[in-house]
Amino acid sequence: MHKNRLRLFAAVAGALPLLVGAPAALAQTAPKACVPIPVDKIGIQLYSLNAVFAGTTPAPRPPSTPESMRNGGAPPAAAAPATPRPPPPPADPARVDQVLARVSAIGYRNAEGAGTAGLPVAQWGQLLEKNKLKLISNHGQLNPTTWDQQLADAVTTKMGPYIGSGNYGNPGLNSLEDVLATAKNLNDLGRRASAKGLRFYVHNHTREFDNKYLYDINKDGKPVMTTAWEIVAAETDPKYVNFEVDVHWALEAFKLDQPAMLAFIKKYSDRIILYHIKGTKGTELADVGGDDTDWPAVYAAGKKVEYYIWEYDGPPDGLKSAETAFNYMTCKK
Repeated sequence: MHKNRLRLFAAVAGALPLLVGAPAALAQTAPKACVPIPVDKIGIQLYSLNAVFAGTTPAPRPPSTPESMRNGGAPPAAAAPATPRPPPPPADPARVDQVLARVSAIGYRNAEGAGTAGLPVAQWGQLLEKNKLKLISNHGQLNPTTWDQQLADAVTTKMGPYIGSGNYGNPGLNSLEDVLATAKNLNDLGRRASAKGLRFYVHNHTREFDNKYLYDINKDGKPVMTTAWEIVAAETDPKYVNFEVDVHWALEAFKLDQPAMLAFIKKYSDRIILYHIKGTKGTELADVGGDDTDWPAVYAAGKKVEYYIWEYDGPPDGLKSAETAFNYMTCKK
């Protein structure tokens, strides 16, 4: 096991007396110890900085999270299949360069993309390399006809070891038949990624947990109501399909019940290789460290998590929030 992971587990274990055996209400409100994550295991989802790249300010978030945000930019269940995030507007390369330089100065060394900030793929890769940012993964489109080009783009940007998406792709999760067909597509994409030396993953919002269907999850001939997330996990090959858990959206899907969410993560820890470290305060997004999430418990639950990737959807000040998150994850402040 990597020495950094051993240190992380040891630090998490030291924080666990606050958590183990605590009743649900106490576990949700216990003070959060600072558990440092090794810098080489921290990443930033650059989607969080799209407004900064473009030189615009995101619109204020409405009081309650809109359905489209909970579904990752996709329409509600029973509507059209999931769609990818809209691309950012064309950006000024000099400005993108300056923003990436600031990200590097904060201390980030790894990045996850969601497009190329409006730049050509090759130029995007060059600017990342110039600013000493390793592109470890990307949220792309799960279209089998364009998948080979996305794999080729990964080579151009020197991306790896992961490739994935911000949703589960088509035909979607609006019926059991759709979920089974979606899982079949994910298996195919995962096999093709593996052949190129990349590990494939998908990322949740809330619909993967909200959508439930009768399914024989226990293989005992007795179908029970099962979440789309769990059906996809059961129908995909662990060699080819992994999961990135967005902690905020998972927590919202579990109705802010942190112990229930943690139990789920522990149950499927062998399949979860990436976290999106995204803060939740009440029902709203918030800066990591000043939020309600019990991060030491989240870290401990994800025993196979390899990277901890900060993300914030439409932050008021993306770079400030990025620095706040990095400082919390490294216990710098």
